Amino acid sequence: LGAPIDDIYSKNDPMIEIAITPNRPDCLGVYGIARDLAAAGLGTLKPLTVPAINETTSDKANIVAPTDQAGLAACPVFAGRIVKNVKNTESPDWLKNRLTAIGLRPISALVDITNYISYSHGRPLHVYDLAKVTGAIGARLAKAGESFTALDEETYELSETDCVIADEAGVLGLGGIMGGLESGCTEATTDVLIESAWFNPISIA
Repeated sequence: LGAPIDDIYSKNDPMIEIAITPNRPDCLGVYGIARDLAAAGLGTLKPLTVPAINETTSDKANIVAPTDQAGLAACPVFAGRIVKNVKNTESPDWLKNRLTAIGLRPISALVDITNYISYSHGRPLHVYDLAKVTGAIGARLAKAGESFTALDEETYELSETDCVIADEAGVLGLGGIMGGLESGCTEATTDVLIESAWFNPISIA
């Protein structure tokens, strides 16, 4: 009785706001900021250890690269990996609290993990329900007359200069901006495709 409610719910972390200039994308993630602080003598950077994963044929995503120079310029790098037999549930409290603290709304474990990695390591990811992906997937420029329904449930008409992520059935999302509703993960999702890509910043802007 009488204790600060922030202490009880562990919401008493100090908040640090950092203005990032366009030439410092390495500091768009917490790890990048920690690296900079360590270089200045403020603490020691913890090593980022990533265990090796034995890749099998079933883990490899069916990726198709753009066949035109404009498409390649819009998305020079597109990678994917399949992860099977997952269970999409509500995220644990520690993860929800960390996302909420920086103004994000927790959605589900699969989505929250990608958002966490985006902000912790400056590496945006997107996760697709593999069962909703038809054939090969990749980045390309939109075709005249194409549209898609985004995760905000709005339908967007696309132009031929828009970079999209598409499978053999159509557009799945707007590259580097927003994923599509139809290929999104739900509680029924069991197999996913994780996308990691680099989009031309001028094109996205």
